[in-house]
Amino acid sequence: MGHKFELIADGGFTEAKRSVSRKRNGFNDSRNERKWGEMIEQMIKKQSVFVSQMADNKRQADSYYRFISNPRIQLNELIKMSCIISPQVLQGRHVLVIGDTSSFNLKRHMGRIQDGHRLGVLEDNSSPGFFTHVHLVVDAEEETVLGLGDILLWCREKAVTKTARQAQWEERESYRWYQGAHSAGQPAAAAE
Repeated sequence: MGHKFELIADGGFTEAKRSVSRKRNGFNDSRNERKWGEMIEQMIKKQSVFVSQMADNKRQADSYYRFISNPRIQLNELIKMSCIISPQVLQGRHVLVIGDTSSFNLKRHMGRIQDGHRLGVLEDNSSPGFFTHVHLVVDAEEETVLGLGDILLWCREKAVTKTARQAQWEERESYRWYQGAHSAGQPAAAAE
């Protein structure tokens, strides 16, 4: 508690652009938007997020890897595109926004991670990794997931300098609950 954290989607792991333009299409490129849509459909169809499992063949897998490694595709834009829920889907529904935090221990993968030195530490204050706080938008009556409300990613610094009581509200990790609920609440406002 009281650890300083850095939101990855706001530029933490890479020097990603902080603003995302939606002037024309998602990713500002209709080809990338179509590829992203195809990948989402395959994830749903195959019930997997692993490229090797969701692709039907090597050619399709190669196209997904090209998309993922495209320097124009920014993490914050992937998150925003993943969290779009059509107002028509939400209209007239009683929805719940449910959030929870998970940690990802990357100790076994440190030799393969390019920006490994930029990772934070997990709960044990030594294992390298990062945290995610995901908000699901759920239909309360049908008990079905309607989509993602928001995804927050951050790294925790190793050294603890302040206690939770001394830290400003925005510096506390508990602030992620507010941030995610606030972001998820914007599209959910179209619901009942």
